[in-house]
Amino acid sequence: MNMNEEKVKIVPMGGIGSELVNAIVDGLAELRVVGEAISPVRLPRRCYNSKRRQFLADCVLESLAEKLGREPEADKNILGVTDRDLYAEDSNFVFGRAKLGGRVALISTYRLDPTFYGKPEDKGLLSKRAVKEAVHEVCHSTYGLEHCNNPSCVMYFPGSILDVDGQGGDLCGSCATAVKNRLSHLPLRSL
Repeated sequence: MNMNEEKVKIVPMGGIGSELVNAIVDGLAELRVVGEAISPVRLPRRCYNSKRRQFLADCVLESLAEKLGREPEADKNILGVTDRDLYAEDSNFVFGRAKLGGRVALISTYRLDPTFYGKPEDKGLLSKRAVKEAVHEVCHSTYGLEHCNNPSCVMYFPGSILDVDGQGGDLCGSCATAVKNRLSHLPLRSL
């Protein structure tokens, strides 16, 4: 069977378990993105800011991009998944980060975890939030989508955990059309 698809290598970083990675693979499949988990890697020590006790997301993205550049299968994208807290130069924290159309994305489960907010552990809720963030960041990196103004679209900018929870798990009509247009321009690949 032939179909257009994108491929993403999912790179666990830190204490990310296979159950969460599998949930992300399943969530990305709905976008016609084939996720493939690879061996865990360490977060780059050079990216850690000891004063903030956070990792600089753009530094981690650069490290992932370097890894991608050395890979023999350069047609694949990379999604780093970490349980460590991330920040950006312009933000106190980020749930995720991606290079728009740059094939590299990163998400953090640190602030997606209900226990961060003093709530009981809830692996189902954590998984649901992580899948939304993974889809959001992969759509930035793989499909070049920008943030959407529709608060129920998964591409809406999540400034807080309330925004993440308020997002639907799907793309709105216009974002779905943009992905469909991107997929129609991919060469057909055999499965």
